[in-house]
Amino acid sequence: SQSGPDDMEWVGSAVEALARTDAAWGHFRGALGALDDAGWDRPLGDQFGPYADRPHLALALHAHAEVTHHAAEIGVLRDLYRETSAG
Repeated sequence: SQSGPDDMEWVGSAVEALARTDAAWGHFRGALGALDDAGWDRPLGDQFGPYADRPHLALALHAHAEVTHHAAEIGVLRDLYRETSAG
C-alpha cells in the first residue's frame, strides 16, 4: 500500500519543517556516505517497491534533481512573497 497526504504528520511551523528536513537530509547523506564503491551499483531492495532493482546511484541522482527542483521553487516563492508584501 502507498502512503498519501492523509498518512503524513504535518508540521506547524517553518522552524519545525526546517529541522525535520535537515534531519532527513542528514540521514540520507549518511546512508549514501556509508556506501563503498560497489554499493553504488547495488540494487535498492524490496523497500523501494517498483524501483527495487535500480542502483543506489539512481536514487542519489533522483534525490539531487528533486532537491534542486524544489529548492528553486522555494526561492521563487520567497522572491514573490518579498515583492508582494513589501508595499
